[in-house]
Amino acid sequence: MPIEELARRTGVTVRNLRAMQARSLLEPPELVGRKGYYTERHVARVLLVLKLQSRGFSLAAIRALIEGWQAGSGIMDVMGLEDALLTAGVGSAAVEADVEETFPELVRNPRALAKALEQELVAPKNGRYVAPNAELLGIVKQEVAAGFPLEALLEDGDVLLEDLERIATRFRKSFFEHIVNPRLDTGMSGPALSEVAEKVALLRPLAVRVVSILLARAIERGGGSVTATGVQAERKTRRVAKRAEKTRKGKR
Repeated sequence: MPIEELARRTGVTVRNLRAMQARSLLEPPELVGRKGYYTERHVARVLLVLKLQSRGFSLAAIRALIEGWQAGSGIMDVMGLEDALLTAGVGSAAVEADVEETFPELVRNPRALAKALEQELVAPKNGRYVAPNAELLGIVKQEVAAGFPLEALLEDGDVLLEDLERIATRFRKSFFEHIVNPRLDTGMSGPALSEVAEKVALLRPLAVRVVSILLARAIERGGGSVTATGVQAERKTRRVAKRAEKTRKGKR
């Protein structure tokens, strides 16, 4: 994602994001040509910095704290904490796919490709485009084959992502309040990093499952509009509308 999207996702201005980079609180973006792209790890780091700031830590103290974690617990422990707290997971690693091979129509559509990059459906990697989650790209491809226009589908994706981000924010807020904040009050030592990550490893898939169950229930409640009866009713409504339109035009 470009830095503007990182700013939108985190609520931090572009200027302040660059200040975080200057203070070594935020790693540089991945460069593709002359353009820098940020990832979920950057989102995770910014949100972690913001959370520490809200607990009264200065930027200098946060930098020292992160450096201390990396030195004392190892960089992988810190990265694991960020991943556990702030990124999604479904219990198994996603399989990556080459977009040019899997869905070439997307690569050949500049507007759709730009939108897919914003949504992180596609990401640049070593001079090519990959889908971080091959299953998700496959679903989009199937929906296009079923008749959805690609660009319209991606536009709808923006709304869906906003809704999901609000849901994820609620889960993160609750987890910080009840699990992380009490440990920050006591210093968040090296062992505490692993303990928090283990708790998220347990709770995160449960949160994903809860959303899945409730979404299925919501779709079932509104399912009448996509049943055979619903389709017939829609056809009848359209026929009535067309007759009314013809009558209106005939009176002119």
